[in-house]
Amino acid sequence: GFKQIEIYRIPTTPLPFFNIERSADVTDPTPVSGGVFGSISISTNGVRILDDVNPGAGRVFRVFDTNIGSATFGQLIGSISSPLATGVFGDRTILSGNILLISNVATNGNIIYHAFNIDRDSPGFLNLLLTIEDPTPDGYFGNDFQFFSPYKKLYIINKNLAGNEVYNIFDINPANATFGQLLGSIELPAQNGGTFSIMAVYDTSAVYSPGVLYFKGVDSLGITRIYLYDVNPSSATFEDLILTISDPDPVSPTKFGTSYTFYNNYLVLNDENSFSDTFYHVFDIN
Repeated sequence: GFKQIEIYRIPTTPLPFFNIERSADVTDPTPVSGGVFGSISISTNGVRILDDVNPGAGRVFRVFDTNIGSATFGQLIGSISSPLATGVFGDRTILSGNILLISNVATNGNIIYHAFNIDRDSPGFLNLLLTIEDPTPDGYFGNDFQFFSPYKKLYIINKNLAGNEVYNIFDINPANATFGQLLGSIELPAQNGGTFSIMAVYDTSAVYSPGVLYFKGVDSLGITRIYLYDVNPSSATFEDLILTISDPDPVSPTKFGTSYTFYNNYLVLNDENSFSDTFYHVFDIN
């Protein structure tokens, strides 16, 4: 199979069309019957990364040149393979600037994340930078993750022996001395069979709510609560639960917090009762 790379020049003045600046056909370097090429596509920093899956051989990521001024435009300039001999490589990918995190599902079900350098101008281009593993191998690690690009932190879920969800916070900013290290862990309150999801995170450089991670928890009875955790590593309350927001007017059944918005130092949450009346509650989160 093949993919086509087309580079468009976006005009600075309004035009009814875009101009194709340069294009190239990208072909599977190892075509075999039953293979899949290009089901995952990542474009960044003058490269296009496409996965290449061959039966019995697993997944390899092929790296092509998309720099329109390069003599090798459209050509294969490298490949990324699993550092491990076992496991399922590449089901999940996370892009952070010049770092590409690629998952590897181990035979025990835990998910390992490998960090590769994809800075094409770096002497370590496509090198493995580090591997992130379960810091406390007592549960199911890496079943889900959240990544927040501006803040270069990776949040990976782990279920501990008690069955509670733990969010492990890793530093994935290569400029930091703590690059790749576990910064802290947050064990969420038990939801008795309910669910958790991240709403938002604000780093210490944010205009409002600095260093705060917002979780929405829905327990087995359908009751929603909002949990605010301190995720500023330099804070004295790092990893602590600093606030819990509950429905101020609980009526069963209710739909509290199914939609939300942040405005300056306020969090606005909707609240719909059994009569389909919708209210909006405004909370001060400064």
